Amino acid sequence: MSESWDRQPNETTKAYAAFCFYLEQPPHTRSVEEAWRRYNSGKPKNKLRRAQGFFCDWCRENEWKDRAHQHDTAIRASARANVHDEMEDALRSQLQNLTPASDSIFEMLRITPLHKMSSHALLLLLPQLIRLQREAYDQLAELSQMGVAAGGAEPTSAETLEDLLRRRHNDPDDAA
Repeated sequence: MSESWDRQPNETTKAYAAFCFYLEQPPHTRSVEEAWRRYNSGKPKNKLRRAQGFFCDWCRENEWKDRAHQHDTAIRASARANVHDEMEDALRSQLQNLTPASDSIFEMLRITPLHKMSSHALLLLLPQLIRLQREAYDQLAELSQMGVAAGGAEPTSAETLEDLLRRRHNDPDDAA
């Protein structure tokens, strides 16, 4: 399946080459005039500063602005996905570094459900669980800030953190 920024069936080779000059410009400064200058660079016979009619026709007929916008949107989405994947990998790594007590806590919870624990055991367990939760959420907040700073990725949700914790303690080989 071809993308909208690929050469279109009705687009000539020259028109597509001109579009590529348009597309390679930074989105915030992209212009037909600059594409025209780049298209004509190295051609001393043509020193025109304004784009010729045929060049503007190519832009309009081949919908350069819409295609470039779709390209930019796809690039941003890909960048966000990459940042999200990197954040999730970093979070997995951080979860593996939680204190060794977390393994024994989760093992105890797996063996003995909370409703079957004595009050004394629950009182001993609660501060450890709160500390582990704070550590995990602090790491999550730090990773979310990294993602926002690296390209506006949406922050990782608490649900993702809980899923990773669950997977780590249900299947230790999966987290490695």
